[in-house]
Amino acid sequence: MTFRFDPNATFIGVDAVIQSNAGRRRIVLALDTGATQTCISESLLESLGFDLKSAPKYGVATGNGKIEIAEVALNGLSALGCDVPDFKVLSVKLESLNFQGVLGLDFYRNKALLIDFRGGTISLQ
Repeated sequence: MTFRFDPNATFIGVDAVIQSNAGRRRIVLALDTGATQTCISESLLESLGFDLKSAPKYGVATGNGKIEIAEVALNGLSALGCDVPDFKVLSVKLESLNFQGVLGLDFYRNKALLIDFRGGTISLQ
């Protein structure tokens, strides 16, 4: 399935749906081919009922040094026409009003990701 994006935008926004015990939530994730793992806003995860204080913590290297962040398991994540059940994400402090997290390499693994900046299209198979 092919989706359109604005090749002149500051980031590629991907419409996604996260599924949790609290239900389904439509969000926008920034496509990030440099992120090893998918990350979602702490405040969004907490609003869905995830207890980040008791969740397992992992050390993650960032541009600002190493930080400890929580990992939670979603019931599923859907984006770019692909549905992945039981998908683990990392929580991240995020102040952006334009997106609620980043879609990382863990979502693209074993798939073909094609980003066409000339045509402004993206597909994941």
